[in-house]
Amino acid sequence: MIPAWIAVAVHAVLWTPFLTWWATPHPDMTGTGRLVVGLLYLPLVAWAPLMAAATVAYQRRRATWGKEAAKGVEESYPQGVETC
Repeated sequence: MIPAWIAVAVHAVLWTPFLTWWATPHPDMTGTGRLVVGLLYLPLVAWAPLMAAATVAYQRRRATWGKEAAKGVEESYPQGVETC
C-alpha cells in the first residue's frame, strides 16, 4: 500500500501546478497553443485523485478479504450456497 500512496503523492506534486495553467501568462505561446497544451495536460491533473480512489478501493477490498480469510472461506458464504 505504501508504494501506491507514494505514487499518489508524487503525481499530485508533479501535475497539480497545471491547474493554474490558464491563469499563468505564457507570452511565447499563441492562444490556440495555450488551449491545446492546457487540454492535453488536464487528464494528468486528474491522475492523482483517480489513483487515490483506486488505492482506497483496493485497501477496502483487501481488508474485507482478510476478515473472510481469518474466519474461513466456508463461513463467508450464505447458507444454502454450495462451494466448489
